[in-house]
Amino acid sequence: PWEERVPVYGEPLRASGESIRIWGRQRLLALARVLPLAERFQVHLLGTGLPSFWVADMGDMKLTLGLSGWTTNDWTRGSALDLLAPPVQPSAELISRVAQFMKVRRAAAFADVDLACGGQPAQTAAALNRLAHTGQLIHDLPNSVYRWRQIMPMALGEAELGPENPELAASKEILLRKKAKIDSRTQAAGGFLVTGVADGKPAELFLNADGLIKRGKCVCSHHFKFGIRAGPCRHLLALRTLAMREKESGVENSLADWYQQLKNFTAT
Repeated sequence: PWEERVPVYGEPLRASGESIRIWGRQRLLALARVLPLAERFQVHLLGTGLPSFWVADMGDMKLTLGLSGWTTNDWTRGSALDLLAPPVQPSAELISRVAQFMKVRRAAAFADVDLACGGQPAQTAAALNRLAHTGQLIHDLPNSVYRWRQIMPMALGEAELGPENPELAASKEILLRKKAKIDSRTQAAGGFLVTGVADGKPAELFLNADGLIKRGKCVCSHHFKFGIRAGPCRHLLALRTLAMREKESGVENSLADWYQQLKNFTAT
């Protein structure tokens, strides 16, 4: 995070990219004991200040270490991480169909689940995400398969999952009161910049092509204290919702963008 240059010798990567900052290098010492056994490492990054996943490939064994964005950050509290992705809710019928398939197969690649449950990749991915969120299955990152692994004999309900993120709930209230409006929307490299006012607070945010909030500015106390590290504030969320509504293909396009982001993250 201090922009220190680390020389790496080898063929240069011929691709565009972005800087992603991670914190907590001391926690990576947890991998020290597997270094003599590891043949290679894969690193999966969600973004600056977001969780990272480190996969040690040891031949017949693979170890996945998941780290929060920084040592004192707790992404399991509320739904702060979910706020960075376009909100989607798969149908109950699709979730049930995917759950039944996974109960029988126990482990399956995404393509197999999608083929058996409808053939709409973005919808299938959303259903799998919901089942994982309610404690019914996991994603085996090194092997690129989903596994049916219930932490409870039944899916966790809203009471067990906890209350809705307060900033998300407040953003919905702002929209219901029609207290948010977009002043400008400017296309830029890698996404678009949105400025506007939400509940009397001027704000601006930069969304990438997948609808993810990459950076933002707001004068509220939540943003002053946390930025977007603990999830965007209600004002940024309200403007993001308005911006996504203006997209030509509506909700289905948002869902397709979210699915593409998921594919990019899990690509090896």
